[in-house]
Amino acid sequence: MSLRAAVIGLGHLGRHHARLLHLLPGVELVSVFDVEPAKFLQPECPAEVARAAGAREAWAGADVVVVAVPTAAHAEVALPALRAGRDVLVEKPLAATLAEGQALLAAARESGAVLHTGHSERFNGAYRAAAGRLRDVRFVEGHRLAPFTPRSLDVDVVLDLMVHDLDLVLHAVRRPVERVEAVGVPVISPHVDIANARLTFRGGCVANLTASRVSGKAERKLRFFDRGAYWSLDFIAHESDVTLLEPGPGGPTMTRRREQLEGEPLRLELEDFLAACRARRGGGACTPAGATGADGLAALDLALQVRAAIDRHAAHAGGVGP
Repeated sequence: MSLRAAVIGLGHLGRHHARLLHLLPGVELVSVFDVEPAKFLQPECPAEVARAAGAREAWAGADVVVVAVPTAAHAEVALPALRAGRDVLVEKPLAATLAEGQALLAAARESGAVLHTGHSERFNGAYRAAAGRLRDVRFVEGHRLAPFTPRSLDVDVVLDLMVHDLDLVLHAVRRPVERVEAVGVPVISPHVDIANARLTFRGGCVANLTASRVSGKAERKLRFFDRGAYWSLDFIAHESDVTLLEPGPGGPTMTRRREQLEGEPLRLELEDFLAACRARRGGGACTPAGATGADGLAALDLALQVRAAIDRHAAHAGGVGP
């Protein structure tokens, strides 16, 4: 089944969505839009694709829509498309506020449209190697660090970077969060640029996550301490290192191996989204591996709880908040 696609927002990720949708079989990229016309000239944006004069014009002739505009405009752009029955992939975070995220989810349910959230790290080879084999996660440690860049400064580091790991931890632990503690400070931007969160889940699992966009070098790692296994995931190398406790004739032994799965995460994410869109039109069933709208809302909700905890800590300490 062929699908017509539109991309709205041609920034850091949007231009790669356009590139991939132009290349994927069974998809025709029919239109793109950005408020900055100069972005139409980027090499990832195919010259033969129509340049729309506005967001609504871009998705009017499409079946599926990728929304990659700044977070503050996610709901403004995606809501009309969902209400019109278009299937929509919204880049992370799903929205700027919980109310906007809830409105997106409600619109999708009312129209029957597919709504996915762009948590592409679910398709990183490091996480794909571990995801189906994590049984009973007891502790998680994460570091998502990046040098400063002037993009995504409309949101703080929690919604910019940490939200990736919040989604992954929710997906892996599969239990409700019962306690959120966090600290964070602005360094270069008006918003929090470095933050640490400690999440306690029902059953006792604890996740300690740090995110920074003012670090000297990039690092994207998660470590899962599962029952009988330790997983170290490197999202830059797309590589997992697992140490397993295995039975043996002389008693249990520890074995270690490294695994690397190929595949561009953004392409795999789009393929997963398109499979759900085709299933919707064909009346078939589809269990997406990617983040649904409900998953995106859960990650957003937790990110906003982390932000609230940062504010509480700053107020209690009498320090400098965002």
